Amino acid sequence: MTVGFGHSVIICLFLFFLLEIVLRFCRLKSTPLSYRLAYAFFLLPQKCFNEIYAINQRVERGGFKDFNGLFEHYAKVSGKSFEDIVQIHLPEKFWPYLIRGQYESGGHCIFKTVQKMHAGVRPAPNQQLKAISIDDKGFRRTGYEGSRLSGVTKEKTVVFLGGSVLFGLGATSDKNSIAGRVGYYLNEKFKNDAVSFRVINAGMLGYNSYQELLSLMELDIQPDYVVSLGGWNEVDQALAVGEAGKNLLAALSDRNANRPVVKSLILSCLSYFVVFHVLRRFIEAYRAYGAGQDFKMDHFQGQEDRDCIYTMY
Repeated sequence: MTVGFGHSVIICLFLFFLLEIVLRFCRLKSTPLSYRLAYAFFLLPQKCFNEIYAINQRVERGGFKDFNGLFEHYAKVSGKSFEDIVQIHLPEKFWPYLIRGQYESGGHCIFKTVQKMHAGVRPAPNQQLKAISIDDKGFRRTGYEGSRLSGVTKEKTVVFLGGSVLFGLGATSDKNSIAGRVGYYLNEKFKNDAVSFRVINAGMLGYNSYQELLSLMELDIQPDYVVSLGGWNEVDQALAVGEAGKNLLAALSDRNANRPVVKSLILSCLSYFVVFHVLRRFIEAYRAYGAGQDFKMDHFQGQEDRDCIYTMY
């Protein structure tokens, strides 16, 4: 008995989606069962997945057993309670979280971003998450970026520039970032009744000194003090040079900017399925093996994060 073409297509699609479901379920192996099932059956919105996947990665990289192990570690190093850490990173109710399908935590600096010409990727303006709030210019708030305090006649402005460390990757709130803590010490801990300090956090994830300069030029104020905390991104990006001698970050930007629309749409559709991710990794590993080279992960997938997890504070 022969099987018709239509039946063959149905069988292939069934096997494809069965494999996809299994791979999706295994991908979030350190995640609570409810999230794994929702993702496996295509019920977990992309933004929810991004937040949950970030936690799952840190569980695996840190060698923890599950989410609770990671959150206990965060509580220990940050001085916050376990309940506070859970409240920051996980939604109070599961199904409303899936229905909303929006970023809510911000605890791992997962938020909406925009592409600014020359300056690169930065947070989208006007976001309010549990651990992060972004102002109308796309800068992280400090709690001390407003106008002068009442009763104070003189105000000085301090602008902080830098990368992820300065931005506050790992901070459990805006006021716990470096700029936020400096604002606290200047305006509260060692308060001067004659002067108030306006503190602006202009740090961005992955920024180098050139991008810091662009951020400073974008501000419509004349700061009294400018503090730059950087250097690592310069070294990291300078070493990210491909075989043609071109910086990989620049090459990636050029490739994305010049990619045809149809090709971009096709790649976006394919990237939605885990099966194609696995197939791509297999092909890359096979090519590297055939060329006698060591198989390496892409630089743009957070290579430095695979060996450690950052401290929450």
